[in-house]
Amino acid sequence: MTEAGMVDVDEEADVSEVSLTEAAESVDVYVELVPEQDIRWSEYYLALSAFAGVFVLGAGLGVPPLDEPPAVAWLGFVTVLLVLSALIHRRYQRGNRLGTAGAPPESP
Repeated sequence: MTEAGMVDVDEEADVSEVSLTEAAESVDVYVELVPEQDIRWSEYYLALSAFAGVFVLGAGLGVPPLDEPPAVAWLGFVTVLLVLSALIHRRYQRGNRLGTAGAPPESP
């Protein structure tokens, strides 16, 4: 972080002091926090893609009952799944964005 210009380290003090630089104040940091029982978004999208792919492949190969709806219906279904997932993901990530609850506490 020192090499990136984000923090200054004063090693001459009795106890090394670390402080943020002006460059660090303009950086937004995003972290994907995943509780134990939760799933990572990358895994979610991989599973969603596999799920949609099975349905579309089945429809394309004529597997009953997947062959009954027209292809455009399956494409619409996949599109709706992706749009809903993206909206939920966006809302979830905005809640995890660091610094949205106001200014960080000042150090003494």
